[in-house]
Amino acid sequence: MRKVSLLVLLLLLSACSNKPWSVIDGSMSKVTDAKNFDVLVSGVDGKLYFDNRRTRNVDPGFRLVRLTTTKPDRRGHHTYTSFPIFVKPCIRYYVSAQHESNLTTDNNNWDVVVLKEEPIEGCKKILKNNPSSEQDALPSSSS
Repeated sequence: MRKVSLLVLLLLLSACSNKPWSVIDGSMSKVTDAKNFDVLVSGVDGKLYFDNRRTRNVDPGFRLVRLTTTKPDRRGHHTYTSFPIFVKPCIRYYVSAQHESNLTTDNNNWDVVVLKEEPIEGCKKILKNNPSSEQDALPSSSS
């Protein structure tokens, strides 16, 4: 039984990915700007998520990210938009919703703002140790 448990553990560990990843983070809106709000990452490439997470790991390459503003309208509804982005390997993207108005009745007019990009150190070590993994992470451009 111990050998089987050890074998299962080794198989699970070998399944861990050593390829680069990136992060879309919607939890860092500008507190000094009353029109700037956090966003929920509610979808990536057509796959929808209903877990109200503001941070999500994504694979590098071109992504269509669905972002939902945390600013509700007067009925408590939230609006979403699709945001096309070319995601570089091992980068954390801080994004937020920049609304035209801070009135509670208007949450339909807003733009996605990339506040900053910063490297993910643990991921950079993977690229450093395995330079070919950066090429594996990006989609091929074959026609």
